[in-house]
This record gives sequence, structure tokens and C-alpha cells, in this order.
Amino acid sequence: MVVHVQRPAFNLREKINEIGGPVLPSRMPTGSIIGVEKYTLTNSANGEFLLQTSSTSWTATPLLLAITPKLSTSKILINVNTSSYCAGNNHTSYTIYRGSTNLGGSTYGVADFTAAHTWRPFSMMLLDAPQTTSSVTYRVYAKTLNNTLYMGGDSDVHNTITLMEVKQ
Repeated sequence: MVVHVQRPAFNLREKINEIGGPVLPSRMPTGSIIGVEKYTLTNSANGEFLLQTSSTSWTATPLLLAITPKLSTSKILINVNTSSYCAGNNHTSYTIYRGSTNLGGSTYGVADFTAAHTWRPFSMMLLDAPQTTSSVTYRVYAKTLNNTLYMGGDSDVHNTITLMEVKQ
């Protein structure tokens, strides 16, 4: 004996309309990406390097981006891709600030290199909890302990900062 079972056709578009249209961020499952912002800057667009400094204090770079969280409980996943060069054998340190708050360590930040005379591509990734629905700005800062630091690579190398709102 053969039993045939017929299921009613499932139409995702109809189901979404049944629940009231697009799914609101508050109704998305935990871990969902509910907002993304990305900014890319090249050295040729900026003129030479993104940053050239001999400062031993945290120095702002032009790599910054704002996001307005949809939920105050969301976290922001920050991803930065750039490159670093140090003219001498010393530390080059990088960090990310939210407004005026350093999200890394006070001495070495989020990423630190000891190398001389070589470009090093690198990434930084942090998960931040700003606890707001107001606009939040994240910016990359850099410093060196000695010698000169160059950030950003040559010519049209892409330097990016990406912000992703993650529902909690």
C-alpha cells in the first residue's frame, strides 16, 4: 500500500505578510546581524599615508565610522583592516576608540608590532557594547614608542573599517 501525503504549499512571502510585514530587529533571533556600516579609504584618496607620526601618544587616524544601533542591548562588532610600517626596530601600536574611550589597553592598545622596515598588513576585531540607540563613532588610533610609524600601505591599498550590529 502506498500512502501519498500532500502538504500545503509554503510561501515565505505570504508568511512574512501574515506576521505583519518585515521582521523588526527586536524580533530577530539572538546573534542576527541587524545593521552594517563600512568605510574604505585609500592612501591615494588621502594623499600619501593614512598616518605618519613619531608620537608616543595615541594619535587619531582618518579611519573612522559611525553607526546608530537599533537596539540598546545590541553589541557592535568592529573590524579594521589596514597595514603598518615602522622606520626602526620599535613598537607600533594600534587601538580603537568609541568616542573618547580607548577600547584597548592603555600602553599597547588592540594590536602591537615590533618590526623594522617592513609593511605588515593586519586586522583588529573587537566586540563592543555601547548600550545606546544614539549614534556611536569608532576611530582607529596609533602610536609608536620610538622612530616613525606609517599606517595604510602604498597608493591605492584599501584600508577599511566595518561595523556590524549584533542582536543580543
